[in-house]
Amino acid sequence: MTKKYKKDMCGVFLIQYFVHYHWLQHLVAAVSLLTFMVSAIKAKSFPRSLGILMLGTGVTLEFNKDTGL
Repeated sequence: MTKKYKKDMCGVFLIQYFVHYHWLQHLVAAVSLLTFMVSAIKAKSFPRSLGILMLGTGVTLEFNKDTGL
């Protein structure tokens, strides 16, 4: 199940990279978060904690930049 989400995430990212639609940026972010959540559920406790910490740090830095997605 996780491999399917990773393929979907990569496919949507590649399409968004070449076709610059604003709504695709939101779709890439949503599919990335979905992939992360599925992977975090299946991860062991330490990698899960580390991943959540890194994701939280990245989201915090992104929102503090004030440049959008």
